[in-house]
Amino acid sequence: MPVLVTVPKISISRKSAPRTNVGSTSSLDFIVWTSIDYGITRVGGPVMFFDDDPDLSQVTELCIVGHGSPGQIEGRDAAAIAARLTEGPKAVPDSFRTLIVTSCYAGVLVGGQKGTAVIDVLAAALRARGITGVTISGAMGPSIKANELGSTFRVVSDSGLNTAGQVQNDDIVGHGIGVQTTTGVKRLIGSTTDPQLAGQAAEMMAKISGQFYREFVAHLEDARTLLDPKNAMRTVTS
Repeated sequence: MPVLVTVPKISISRKSAPRTNVGSTSSLDFIVWTSIDYGITRVGGPVMFFDDDPDLSQVTELCIVGHGSPGQIEGRDAAAIAARLTEGPKAVPDSFRTLIVTSCYAGVLVGGQKGTAVIDVLAAALRARGITGVTISGAMGPSIKANELGSTFRVVSDSGLNTAGQVQNDDIVGHGIGVQTTTGVKRLIGSTTDPQLAGQAAEMMAKISGQFYREFVAHLEDARTLLDPKNAMRTVTS
């Protein structure tokens, strides 16, 4: 079953005719690629892009991938993603049973208001559709997940954000998956127009970044910037 990539596609044009669109592409940094690989391992493929309006009507297991913030994934409100999953002829079927969300902050409430976190909105939409018993977990901060680390998410604490950010940048540059520029660290990015190739690319990117993830987590553990596992994730059920 699919991995749904929510990173927005952008138009690309011919160099000789900048105003003529010839397609669109998604630019994915190594963190998203690694999350795609994480999802494929758990729910299988293929990879689908949110912007392609995929048909989810036969999908019973799904992993949603993309950078997140409280109440949003890749700048999209959780309600928009929930609608894509539960409304219309391309929505998930009544037999839908598994939903994994890899995004940062997916379990965090917006302004402390009940029911506003990404996982709350998704669960409520499934429940309204009559799809019950689906358990969804969301990170309570910036999440770190990779097959190199197993299934468990590591989540950075609020007090450790600055330290974790500097450690991440140092490790990214140190492992050659990013470069230091005058404006900060630029992460390794790959672009694709073809979701069928995305799974293969994700596996490659995950291998390239594997040692980074192991050392990054070890450094954060030494600095004590990670949340205790019991507080790192919040779980709801539709």
